[in-house]
Amino acid sequence: MASFKVRFLFSNLLMLGGLFLVISRLLGVLNTGGHPWASGEWLINYNGGFVRRGLFGATILLITDNPKIILLLVLIFNLLLYAVIWGFFYWALIVNKFSWYSILIAASPAGILFISWDRYVFVRKELLGLVCLILLILIKKRNLQNKLWIPLTLCLYLLSLLIGEINFFYFPTMIYMIIQLRIKLNNRFMIIYFLITLIILYFSLKSHGSYKLAEEVCNRLIEVGLQKELICPGAISALEISLTQAIESNINLVTGNLLFIPIILFTIIPFFLLPKIDKIQSILLISLISVSPLFVIAGDYGRWIFMSYSIVAAQIIIHKSLQKKSSQNQIIFIIIYTTIWGFPHTGGNPIKNGWIGAIPALINNIL
Repeated sequence: MASFKVRFLFSNLLMLGGLFLVISRLLGVLNTGGHPWASGEWLINYNGGFVRRGLFGATILLITDNPKIILLLVLIFNLLLYAVIWGFFYWALIVNKFSWYSILIAASPAGILFISWDRYVFVRKELLGLVCLILLILIKKRNLQNKLWIPLTLCLYLLSLLIGEINFFYFPTMIYMIIQLRIKLNNRFMIIYFLITLIILYFSLKSHGSYKLAEEVCNRLIEVGLQKELICPGAISALEISLTQAIESNINLVTGNLLFIPIILFTIIPFFLLPKIDKIQSILLISLISVSPLFVIAGDYGRWIFMSYSIVAAQIIIHKSLQKKSSQNQIIFIIIYTTIWGFPHTGGNPIKNGWIGAIPALINNIL
């Protein structure tokens, strides 16, 4: 009983502490009237014509022109998105009776708590693709393969592509999941689905953005009363950068970003400490291959590692073998591993980015 209490309290300290940080940070964005990345990314719209990432912002602007309500709707959606993923991993902890192995996977600084530790990440659009992956996992867990849940999940994934093209990098994993789940889908449906996916990909690449498009997107937000300096300089300004320019810029910085290679290796250590789980090597390999192009396209290496890690973690977190007891040495490692470091999205000190940096932030938020 005492051992369970320790596991329960320790995991809740990490998970609830991380949840509190995310909520308080998003509320701070609302109170300040927006943020160039936290708000700007979600408010990209079609004012200048079709552009990648524009569906969500265009939809919000159809609903209301009130700037406060716009930011509130973004906040609510962000919290809902984070809550689904956070809730899934917390539910997995409950299923596994808060075992040390499940704590290692669910509360890893490279997992969902990555968003908590890095104050500059916020809730980004790649979480939509992760939600779709989690839905497929739950469909398998609840034996819902023969119902409408799978087509609905796949349609939600298509919408996620229009909201953020970054979700394309979940596509190989989605296909792998469908094959592994032995899901039988209508051939005509799958052909149409693939064609629609390719069409969305084509237009997302073709309408990558331009200076004029970025200006039109920003102007629409200024019209509804949002402040340009709080909304436009981040994700919206990034629409001015072509794909070629982004890759060239990132390659020039590659030497400095090599720091993330040892961090990648440090991130996947837990997967090799777990009890035997079938196909974990295949899942890990597919996740790394799926996300690998992002390391060339942009320098937010922490986000890409988070995506790769979460793809694996979501698929193994409900495995029964995680309920096995851990040795004393493993418990010590898990406690140290989940507390001494955090996960920067680009650059930064991994130690200061963890609980060491989070505790002062927690205290400031409480006070």
